[in-house]
Amino acid sequence: MSYKLVFGLPQTDKAFMTAMLGPCFQGELNSKPEFATQLNYEMMGGRYVFAVSYVDLDFQYEPVQGDSIAGYLSFRPLVFSAQSNGEIFVLTGEYLHQWNRFSGFGHSLPDKETATESWYVESTYRFIPQLQGAVPNNVLYLNTHEKQYIRMGCLGAPDHVDYAKGWKVSIRWYVTTSWMLKAEYHRYEGTAGIPSANNPDPDSTHKYSDLTGLHRSYRF
Repeated sequence: MSYKLVFGLPQTDKAFMTAMLGPCFQGELNSKPEFATQLNYEMMGGRYVFAVSYVDLDFQYEPVQGDSIAGYLSFRPLVFSAQSNGEIFVLTGEYLHQWNRFSGFGHSLPDKETATESWYVESTYRFIPQLQGAVPNNVLYLNTHEKQYIRMGCLGAPDHVDYAKGWKVSIRWYVTTSWMLKAEYHRYEGTAGIPSANNPDPDSTHKYSDLTGLHRSYRF
């Protein structure tokens, strides 16, 4: 059994603020020192692993000159994790429940307290020590209470921006002890997991999307 307690100052650049609030707000997010904690328990030399994690995050929105909005937002994610590590088969799962609070943003984002919920299950099979395949399935709801979009209120948004459901198939090959190659295919419904910094107009996004990825890495 192990326990971790981490203190730090979250970084809040423009991309982070856009991801949290959408592109409508042009000010800055300021953070204060926060903490993250995790309790971890392993059985049979790591054959079974269980963990509970919690993070406390608070941010203050500072408006640009001429803007009267000075909002506050906070996030409290609680994550339960479990993993079974077999010689050939690995099963991993996580569940997240996150409390969100938004206040002081005026009509652009009414004061509210919401909850975000997500989970995933991933199965990994080792065909041989150097080759393994994985099939994860995941679900995300930004607002479990109202099932409506909690960000970008100033733009309005289609229904599919509030959630994301998807699955993936991947193959990973360890060519040598240093080189790894990976190919994967994703199928998504909903766009909650897509960064709004790269997609500022939610009306231009599609409910269903596909993603194909190729990855090469070198470890030393």
